[in-house]
Amino acid sequence: MEVKKIELKTQQDPRGWSVDLFKFSALQLDLKYIYLVTSKPGTVRGNHYHEHKNEWFCLVKGRARFTLVDNRTGEKEVFEMSDNPITLLNIPTQVTHAIENVSGEDIYILELADHEFDPQNPDTFKKQIV
Repeated sequence: MEVKKIELKTQQDPRGWSVDLFKFSALQLDLKYIYLVTSKPGTVRGNHYHEHKNEWFCLVKGRARFTLVDNRTGEKEVFEMSDNPITLLNIPTQVTHAIENVSGEDIYILELADHEFDPQNPDTFKKQIV
């Protein structure tokens, strides 16, 4: 499976912290779409894959379990991620993904993609893995 996981460094001072989330030259992403989503505790989002859309996810707040299954090989990977450290996770085409909120609070997920969502021609195919 060609999933990439990048842990990011935060810079802290007495005012709080900051982080360089997306350095587009490093991601090699032709950005077309930015999406912010929240999920309630115990809920699951996803359980689908894309044939054309390549996505980068960043868990900004909370703790989540990302379950990924490569549709071509059947290989399965599970990542537990939190907002410390903030991590970028790339999910390429043909990888079914599900994101489960495993914290006791709402989680915030930022997604970047190389294709916009088109309701006339959706590139989202349901496949239950969680």
